[in-house]
Amino acid sequence: MLAPPLGLSVEDLRAALAAHWRLDGLPLTYAPVGFGSHHWIAGSYFVTVDHVPAHDSLHAVLDAVRALDLDFVVAPLSTVDGASAVRIDGGFTVAVYPFVEGEVFDWGAWAGSDHRRAVLDMLVRLHAAPVAGLPADDFAIPHRDGLHPHGFTDTGPYASRAAALLAARSSTVRQLLDRYDALVGSAPAGRVFTHGEPHPGNTMRAPDGWRLVDWDTARAAPPERDLWLLDDPVLFDAYTAATGVPVRPAVLELYRVRWDVNDLAVCVERFRRPHVGDADDAETWEILARLLTA
Repeated sequence: MLAPPLGLSVEDLRAALAAHWRLDGLPLTYAPVGFGSHHWIAGSYFVTVDHVPAHDSLHAVLDAVRALDLDFVVAPLSTVDGASAVRIDGGFTVAVYPFVEGEVFDWGAWAGSDHRRAVLDMLVRLHAAPVAGLPADDFAIPHRDGLHPHGFTDTGPYASRAAALLAARSSTVRQLLDRYDALVGSAPAGRVFTHGEPHPGNTMRAPDGWRLVDWDTARAAPPERDLWLLDDPVLFDAYTAATGVPVRPAVLELYRVRWDVNDLAVCVERFRRPHVGDADDAETWEILARLLTA
């Protein structure tokens, strides 16, 4: 996110780092990167903060990630009590990672065929990992029940605009949800350890090899949950050759549609809550408008 979250002071974050990780007196610089989580650099550490209702689920996800014995996984560091993350006042969940030096990439901007192939190679290894303890993808869409124009209040500068856009595009929303539900109805039962968002922005090229970061989206799910982002039939064939698992077009489509539905729900929910019209709100509005006017 481009701006720190409302309701979380730097003092509260410093107190959490000192109490739970014994990280005291470090410089704390906000990093305006990504979309969804908030990030700070604290010396040789990378701090993430999420505002999520299901802390226990996130804790279980990060515990499972820490248990992975894979060199490309940038896993959270444990607290002094052995936890992967902590909940603090305001409904915020804090996790701490080692800061990794290396080349970073923008969302959707693959550096070339070797970049995609490197991600495929990591996914082949990841999908072979045990899924014990990892929550499963239940195909639910958080905040789906808010995808309508009713009930908006004066929560900020984009509330009335969001309501008007949803009213004008209600048939588009309905068609998208119907398509998603139909695809979920035929989803396969098999599950592997998936990252969930292995796009270029969640990859790094460190001096000693590639890394995957931002693991809060990890779930036990069909492999296509990761593979659709590669968007390359040649790599799908390579995945099948490496794993013996055929890549199913209908499941790729499920996760393509899921991405749009999830983004739509997240954007609308942001404008149903108090907001001030900052840079993150402006970017959220651009995403919402693009989804509903494409």
